[in-house]
Amino acid sequence: MLAMLAADRVFLLRRFFFRYTDPDQALLWYSAREYAEGFFREPSFPGQSYLSSGEALLAAPLLRVGVQPYHALPIASVGLITVPWVLLLLAAWRRKAWLAGLVIAALPLTLTNEFSMLGGIPHGLTPGIFVATLAVFFGLAPSKKPAGLLLAGLLAGLAFGLNQTSALLTAPLVAYLMLGERRAPRWLLAGLALGGGYLVFNQYFYSTHPAYRFHPDPKFAYSREALTEAFLHLGRHLGYLGFWFLKSPVVAVAALALPATALIASRRRAHALAGAAAVALPLASLGLDKAADGTSSVFFSYTRLYIALPYLSAVLFVLASEVWAPRWKDRTLLVTALSITVLAVVSFAGRTAEVGRDVDRAIAVNETFPIIPADPVPKILEECRMLSRIVESSSVKLVVYGFNSTAPYACGTLGYEKFETLNPRYERRTWRLLEERRTQRRQMLIVGAGNVPCDIGTEHLSRCDPVPGTDPLAVRASFRQQPVTELLPKIGIDVRNF
Repeated sequence: MLAMLAADRVFLLRRFFFRYTDPDQALLWYSAREYAEGFFREPSFPGQSYLSSGEALLAAPLLRVGVQPYHALPIASVGLITVPWVLLLLAAWRRKAWLAGLVIAALPLTLTNEFSMLGGIPHGLTPGIFVATLAVFFGLAPSKKPAGLLLAGLLAGLAFGLNQTSALLTAPLVAYLMLGERRAPRWLLAGLALGGGYLVFNQYFYSTHPAYRFHPDPKFAYSREALTEAFLHLGRHLGYLGFWFLKSPVVAVAALALPATALIASRRRAHALAGAAAVALPLASLGLDKAADGTSSVFFSYTRLYIALPYLSAVLFVLASEVWAPRWKDRTLLVTALSITVLAVVSFAGRTAEVGRDVDRAIAVNETFPIIPADPVPKILEECRMLSRIVESSSVKLVVYGFNSTAPYACGTLGYEKFETLNPRYERRTWRLLEERRTQRRQMLIVGAGNVPCDIGTEHLSRCDPVPGTDPLAVRASFRQQPVTELLPKIGIDVRNF
């Protein structure tokens, strides 16, 4: 099954992740290149104080050995959603929960392609989930040594700082350990305090560098109306967490409810509390405003807050094996194991056959709701090659974009040593704006603003010439020496506050 899982990930990489990108992914391309060069600009995802750029950090070594960023970032991100299944499988085997291990091995092969696409897109979501599964791995060690409990707490606290939705996975674990292990409270709380240090540092950084908090923080307001609306449209939140052949929220709820029911029925305090928390927390979180501000696009999906739930189901099956442990000689159990294996094989074949259609549907939906537009990688590479040719034929070292798109970050990465890019209206790289405020320039290339800079900038530009054959139109502008952040508003290109 692990071989099928690896093959499944390769198919998705080739059919989806290597073919499409978007502004957020390209921004992580740039972050990876910065990490590879030894620059650490801010602790969270660029331009905001939440989520992380952990995928870029993992991709940086790949860039150092020559892997292209449009391959390195997806490889790192897909690894972050795949390795947790291996960790949970090892956790089950370590506890001799053989049937639970079989379920865990089969589960990722039965899920929808859309879930794998959403989880594998480098958007800062999955590093926290990955760290949370590490917390589970150490927390479920058969021998509850203080060091393991401390490490589990530390990782759980760190995971929360990286992605608050990781609490859906770690909260039931903490509840189970706090009630089930006599020594756990002291060591877990100490670990949580240490891991929470990242969140404290993160908030300190953005409170002392407010310009870096360009994208507003989520408010996480709660309302009964939002909860009711979510339950009435549960499919858009949990539908992608179903089987590939049955994209229904019923599957996601059942995958949590079945093992949780066994835990609650056991009447063991620790198990019962873990089971209750595993069901109650995801359902209650549907009342948060953040759970309802998505679109039906796979790139910005309502499901994005619930990526942890399939992993949580796996954890519940491991815990349920402690209260229900049938013997392998039972004929019913053997039939069950064989059925799970057959389901995994059939699902692998079905997912592989459907992946092309699922990708096409996802792209079509994205074009309908272009919150974060999908861009074909070949198109972006061609645009970046065009810019590189223009730069090589002139002395221009700065390319300014008149619109928000993938290209400023993608071309800034691919031309990292040749030229700088700037996306002044929606620049998430605050440090780039600060650099340009300190830099004196005499010329720049402006892309995507049409002839507007030339038409209204006659008093401020000594020369403004369209570059023939460019699409979108590029103009080469010359001016008296000054920072471009002061000049751009005078020629019709807004610069965000920083």
